[in-house]
Amino acid sequence: MSTKTYREANREKAQATDKAYREANRDKISARKRAWYKANREKYLANAKVWREANREKDSATAKAYREINREAGAARNKAWYEANREKAQATGKAYREANAEKVKAGSCAWREANPEKKAAYAWRYKLGFDAPEALIEARTMWTLVRRELRK
Repeated sequence: MSTKTYREANREKAQATDKAYREANRDKISARKRAWYKANREKYLANAKVWREANREKDSATAKAYREINREAGAARNKAWYEANREKAQATGKAYREANAEKVKAGSCAWREANPEKKAAYAWRYKLGFDAPEALIEARTMWTLVRRELRK
């Protein structure tokens, strides 16, 4: 009996054995994978690029699901990178804003129109200080929104 035939006949047993092996040798497997990726970086990146281009919808859906599940980890990673590369991030942002001034202005206007409560809350937070109590900021924000409605 060939290995393939045996595995098909004993699929659950083979899966359980494989799972037990992976759990018992997690570090060993991960070290082997890292070594392979390091040795075959160009090959891996080329294959990944080909797959992503062929499966664009699947890739974007998977990435979106991953970001939603790991939102805190992503935020922590972005914050750590920003702290380590503050000047680079500021220079990149400044260059983008200068190169795309109209687009940035339109985006800002659209965001302010779509999120008046967030804009008002941020304005009060800036005015009162970032350590101001949240209840005070919410109250001032509501008052600002009421005043705007009354002025219309």
